[in-house]
Amino acid sequence: MRQILSLLVAAVAAAAVVMLVVTVLSGVLWFFGIVIAFLIVGGVIYALLTGRSKTTVTVQRPPPPWKQ
Repeated sequence: MRQILSLLVAAVAAAAVVMLVVTVLSGVLWFFGIVIAFLIVGGVIYALLTGRSKTTVTVQRPPPPWKQ
């Protein structure tokens, strides 16, 4: 009986440790997710405010032969 009780206590302790680790990792992932979301939103707002959202490509063409 004492062996079963100690085994049960060990199982509960292991489950508590696993739950603690999962909770901490979940909180860390939530934190990083929120930080990344703020960075993306801030980047989009910055691009819209500074006018960098329009990507313009300028191509330099050589002058036609009759203008040389």
